[in-house]
Amino acid sequence: LMRGFFYIELLHDYDKAFIDLKNALSNVQINEDKFVGGQTILDRQIDLKAGISYLIANGYGLDEEAFTLLKKSFCLLLAEEYPEALTSINQAEQKQRSATVYFIKALILERNRYHPNAFEYYDKALALDNDIYDAHRKKCVYYFEVHDWKNAHVELREMFRLQPASPVGHRLRGMI
Repeated sequence: LMRGFFYIELLHDYDKAFIDLKNALSNVQINEDKFVGGQTILDRQIDLKAGISYLIANGYGLDEEAFTLLKKSFCLLLAEEYPEALTSINQAEQKQRSATVYFIKALILERNRYHPNAFEYYDKALALDNDIYDAHRKKCVYYFEVHDWKNAHVELREMFRLQPASPVGHRLRGMI
């Protein structure tokens, strides 16, 4: 993990940093059942793990330049360099619009506390790939927080469609 940050901070080598950070995040055991939706440290770790998982699964089919910018954006997100991450993800979006770019951009926007914009990008990602569990989870929590029970239930149904045994989904259902 530290070597990945070394690549980011000192060498600005985002390809090598991405490989190191991908390996580190893939090996971290996080209990996703403890997600509360309050941007706790654990919630942020869960978001990052979801982001890297989706990026790995779907990023390799993108335009090469867009994927390079996307990896850079994710590295900068991990390094908490949010303005630079946003600049990089905007460049990736100009190169290629995709659910992967939109989902990672939503995570970056959320970390920047641009919650309405993040919500818009979760919607854009889901319009292209309705199987992003974590985007549905984020939207469900948002609807719950604003007491929009009808839409919270819609997102909850999508969560259960994708992960029927989801402990987070069951906890959210109990709260709604």
